Amino acid sequence: MHHAGSSLVVHFKGPMLTKKEWVTRKTKLATFELEGFPHNDLIQVEKDWSSDVLAIKEELNDWIFHSIQHAETNYWTKTVKNILFTGHAIGGAYATIAALHWRIGSSYFDINNSLKIDFAALKLQVITFGAPRVGNAVFARLVNKLLDVFRITYFNDHVPHFPKYEVDKKNLLQHSETEYWILPSCECPNNGEDLFYECRGFDYGLKGWKQQYIGLPMTLVPERGMSGENEECNAAQRIKNIPDNCIHLGPYFGIIMNN
Repeated sequence: MHHAGSSLVVHFKGPMLTKKEWVTRKTKLATFELEGFPHNDLIQVEKDWSSDVLAIKEELNDWIFHSIQHAETNYWTKTVKNILFTGHAIGGAYATIAALHWRIGSSYFDINNSLKIDFAALKLQVITFGAPRVGNAVFARLVNKLLDVFRITYFNDHVPHFPKYEVDKKNLLQHSETEYWILPSCECPNNGEDLFYECRGFDYGLKGWKQQYIGLPMTLVPERGMSGENEECNAAQRIKNIPDNCIHLGPYFGIIMNN
């Protein structure tokens, strides 16, 4: 966690899995529980990653609050205006889940009666790099509605292809919008520079989606089956013969991700 101008950056680091571990890993889903948000079994999230975030939630809140307090009372001339949650791979999943907990938390905080934060005025942004799918289609819809997400993928990185799209007949896993896909210069004639595409999700229609939204508040129900995945970007790439983490580590804008 560090300060950058009037922003607070919260970075998450997750375990680095091999490609074989991704292929053989069994996905477990659980109802996404949020403080102050109505319980709804339709909102499903990857169980282990959600549990990992919940385990550090109170500690994370303290870190963020004290970081803002320290900035306000010591050396910043301006108040904190933005909080950026970010991470690579599973760290990106953690960042997404943690940002949702913050967004739907209380809109007003009082730290030791000495600092009051107008939470509603803070801008929350999520930037992930090579992140996996985090939850089902309803969870992705919730993320799309409540968070400002930049989901960055690199060429034919295999990690965004996992967990597999269909866990069972009731739950179709789905990425949130919006994907920003990097096509390296070696794959395109562009004067030696990488290309950067904004990849909006496709409309898959109503087939296969009706059951997902029964009982969900209408404000969260899409008119049709909007996916956060674009089949012309990372999802279209073949991943069968890619060596472990050869592409997954980037480079992202010239930076290689590693532990």
